Amino acid sequence: MQETLLIDQYILYFVTYSFFGYVAEVIYCSIGQRKLVNRGFLHGPWLPIYGFGGLVIHMLTTDISLVPRNPVTVFLASMVFASVIEYLGSWMLEKGFGIKLWDYSSYPFNINARVCLKNSTLFGLGGLALTYGGHARFAGWIDKLPLAAMELSSKVLLVLMSVDFVLSVVRMRAFKAMLVDMQARVEESKRELDFLKSLGNDMARQVVRGKVIAELGSLRERSRKEGRRMLAKWPGMYSKLPDLQDMLARLRREDPLGDLKELLKNL
Repeated sequence: MQETLLIDQYILYFVTYSFFGYVAEVIYCSIGQRKLVNRGFLHGPWLPIYGFGGLVIHMLTTDISLVPRNPVTVFLASMVFASVIEYLGSWMLEKGFGIKLWDYSSYPFNINARVCLKNSTLFGLGGLALTYGGHARFAGWIDKLPLAAMELSSKVLLVLMSVDFVLSVVRMRAFKAMLVDMQARVEESKRELDFLKSLGNDMARQVVRGKVIAELGSLRERSRKEGRRMLAKWPGMYSKLPDLQDMLARLRREDPLGDLKELLKNL
């Protein structure tokens, strides 16, 4: 019974850390970009990286006390452990999808563009806020919940986050598939444009030209809609794979297929 209660508490702590981390990042990024930015890999208002980071810091400084509870060690431990989690998250996303959702290459003191000193410092400050007041405040609310309410809410939230994770993986796979399909269609359109140059029959040229225009129009609308949504969330999205990076660069343009349309006009 006691172990079950502890697990339910930790799940609610995790969700709470994830939620407040999401709120903090949305506010921070929205101020920087001067518009509302909906951050996060998941659909819901939570960022698991903060959930894991907060849980690790709380356990190390309080539950098992491996980290001495003084401001300097708490700050440094928060910097290190949260940065490790962020690095691993970036690495796993790139391995899984071939895409990095954030890129800190322009920031000083970065490690493989996955973590940087600026963000690590903010993690350290967040760890201080959590350890000296933040956790005690919301843990007091959670611990006062009736046992049945705590058990039910923890399970419901865990299911919601799990479903959200699956849907988000499906969405990211679909986005990557769109980039791959976009690359294939761009290459096919280039071949058709080369073929168009060799046609001497005006009627045949018009048929091929119409087919290319229709394909480019369909691809343009699909890519712009999905691309705007994803790049709005992750403006630093990057890929080391040349084809995927070329497609991401195209999506950042006002007209991602403008060069092909220009070639088509000149034929």
